[in-house]
Amino acid sequence: MAAQGVILSGNGGGSLGGTTQLGVGLGYDFGPPIIVPVRATAQFDYNGGSNGGGSLTTYGFTVGARLTTPIYAGIGIGPYFTSLKQPLFMVPESPALPVFPPVFISTPNGSATAAGFGTKFTVGDRILSLPGGVSLALEASYQLLPTVQGIDPSAARLGLRLHI
Repeated sequence: MAAQGVILSGNGGGSLGGTTQLGVGLGYDFGPPIIVPVRATAQFDYNGGSNGGGSLTTYGFTVGARLTTPIYAGIGIGPYFTSLKQPLFMVPESPALPVFPPVFISTPNGSATAAGFGTKFTVGDRILSLPGGVSLALEASYQLLPTVQGIDPSAARLGLRLHI
C-alpha cells in the first residue's frame, strides 16, 4: 500500500490539478517473497487535485514486475482513466503526442474524459523495518498517462509506501 502526496505534473496537468495532489495506491505482489527477488505485481493508483476552478483526476490498474530487494524498482502497464474539468477562462496548452492514442469523450461544459494505456515506473528504498515483517519505504514513481484535450496528466510522485 502506498500513500504519496507530492505530485509534479507536466504539460498543463498542474494548472488544473495543482502541483500538489493526493496520490494513493494499493498493490499486491504475487509469488514467494524469498525464492526470487523479482515478483509479479498488480497495482491500483488514484491521483486527484484541483486548482483555480479546474480539476484533474486519474486512476488506473497496472500489472508488471518489481525487484523486491531493500532498494527496489518496478514497472507496470495497464489501463488508465483521466477526467478533467477546465474553468471557462482557461486555454489548454499545445497538445503533446500521446504514446497510446486515447479514447476521447468531451462534454460542452469544459469537462472531458480519456481512457488509454499508461505506464508506471517505481523506485524505492525501505527505510524502516517494523515487527511482523512490516516495513516503511520512501518511494518515487513516474506515471506516463494518456493526454486529454492537450493536457498531459503524466506526473512524478514522491511519498511513503507501507509494505505489509
